[in-house]
Amino acid sequence: MRDPDFGVTGVSEQDVIHANKNDLAKIFRITTSQIQGSSSTDEGAATKQYTLLMADSQEERKKWVIALNELKTLLKRSRLADRSAFSVKEVFDVTSLPSIRVAQCAVVIDRTKVVIGFADVGMYCVELDRETLVAVGGEKENKGRFIEKVEFNASEQLILVMVGPTKDRHVRLVPSAALDGRDLKWIKVAETKGCHLMSMSAGSISGTSSAASSVGNVHYIAVAIKKSVIIYQIDRSEKRHKKWKELAMPGLPQSLAIEGDRLVVGFTHSFRTWALGDQANSKHISLVNMEDQSLQFLSQSNYEAQLMIELNGEAAEPSSREYLLVFDKLGLYVDAQGRRSRSQELMFPSAPRPGGFAHLSPHLCVYSENQVDVFDVRSAEWVQTINLRTATPLTPDGLLSLCIVNDAPFVVMLCDVLSDEDALYVPQVSPSGTSSAVGKRKQGKRKFSVRVPGKDEARAGDRRSNLPISYPSDFMHIVHMGPGSVHELQSFIDLQPQAGSNQPNVEKVRGLIPIMRSTSSSAAAAHPVKQLGGSKQDIEQIHRGRPLSTTSKSSEGSSLGRDGNTTTSSTSCENPYLEPISKQQTNPSSFSQSPSSPLCRLPPQ
Repeated sequence: MRDPDFGVTGVSEQDVIHANKNDLAKIFRITTSQIQGSSSTDEGAATKQYTLLMADSQEERKKWVIALNELKTLLKRSRLADRSAFSVKEVFDVTSLPSIRVAQCAVVIDRTKVVIGFADVGMYCVELDRETLVAVGGEKENKGRFIEKVEFNASEQLILVMVGPTKDRHVRLVPSAALDGRDLKWIKVAETKGCHLMSMSAGSISGTSSAASSVGNVHYIAVAIKKSVIIYQIDRSEKRHKKWKELAMPGLPQSLAIEGDRLVVGFTHSFRTWALGDQANSKHISLVNMEDQSLQFLSQSNYEAQLMIELNGEAAEPSSREYLLVFDKLGLYVDAQGRRSRSQELMFPSAPRPGGFAHLSPHLCVYSENQVDVFDVRSAEWVQTINLRTATPLTPDGLLSLCIVNDAPFVVMLCDVLSDEDALYVPQVSPSGTSSAVGKRKQGKRKFSVRVPGKDEARAGDRRSNLPISYPSDFMHIVHMGPGSVHELQSFIDLQPQAGSNQPNVEKVRGLIPIMRSTSSSAAAAHPVKQLGGSKQDIEQIHRGRPLSTTSKSSEGSSLGRDGNTTTSSTSCENPYLEPISKQQTNPSSFSQSPSSPLCRLPPQ
């Protein structure tokens, strides 16, 4: 209802071409908006989504249309505050990047780079500003690989990848240097075959010596294999990791995350945390205290754990921290002891899709079949519904999502409405089809191309040659030389220079004016070298004293043809005569006073 494009109307035969004519009077249509600034629409406009509904009778349809329109009118009159958190923008569609049909996961490297994992295609780095695709680690390393999940650690410049298929699923580490397409082997993490969950984050070692603690934070990798979780520590060795410890789980882990120096694992109707700093410590803390009578219902039904959100952050005291435990059917607020901290619960209006939960602080996004519901985790309020069909989060935070728009796959971005700039740089496409990315000139929608290192080395020069050229400005007509009348240039606009500075500039330019050269020694004897002036009298004297030749044009537009007769041709500043400099004579007396090419300033464009 809060959608500005929301509307309810009847339908025509063109709207429902496959419907029975007898049912036409029972069908009505609901219109909503989807993506802002899609490539299929004008900039700032939104693509429309149409939902067709059929009532039991024509009278029932009229009641629904009237009721929904009146409800929309009442909502406008109430003037409720718009608490929308996100707007949706297109990143690329299937026409610009056909491979998104099999996209499985993604991670953002920076504002212009996104790494996307595909099914049976491997992992590619998408350069948004250059509109290119680069195979991470080379094409051979990606051939036939199924990428299920990918994460990026900016501090260690490492990419953590879960590689399928299911029977041979394992985890590999990829250095960020492989993003430019160079041939680099992915590092296989030992003992990870058969894994189903993974996570990578940073933590700090507690209880270590000052020498060790001065090194800084230690980064960990967690991999869930059946009913156990193996913790690895990232180091500077050749393999970039070492096994830290292994923890036995009470059940099959359903969610896995590393928050600071703690490992958070979700099970059916429960969440538990382990400290990572102490290698020998295997004690855990349960975030669901069954002594709380209000939480015992969790054990009586199947509630699958999705994710845990810490509300207070690391700055709060451990005893005063509050957590939101998200299950597939609801969300609960608990304290550090696992007791309920709020009577409020998050109830989802639609059944979530598998893996359809993402936390983009401070909002929780719940993905269902026809929409994305947004909740403010601080106030436990349902603040927005985004109309996206069959949407699936590609990134853990939901910044990038794969959805269906008008029966075609799209990758879209959630943009914070309160932020000054988007998290990703997406070049806009003008109505003429020209992308604003540097060096790109296209006659339609954006199209990403695969870049192979070594074969596209000249791309930088090509991109520079494609830069737009600015219009001329600040031109001043100093002196006219060559064919044509000076009166023809009266339409030129002279920019008035500063007082007292015109004469030196004119003299300087005259010194740079090239002198006409002739290969005829007789012409040089008849017309010795003479300093050329810029006055009208000097130019007219030059025109009168200029001899005719079979290779030159007179100042009055006549020349000698092959039969010796004089022929007339148009004279203008655009077709001057200038003897090639390559015919220069070494004898200084061979110079002629014939005029050179016109030295004139162009009028401002």
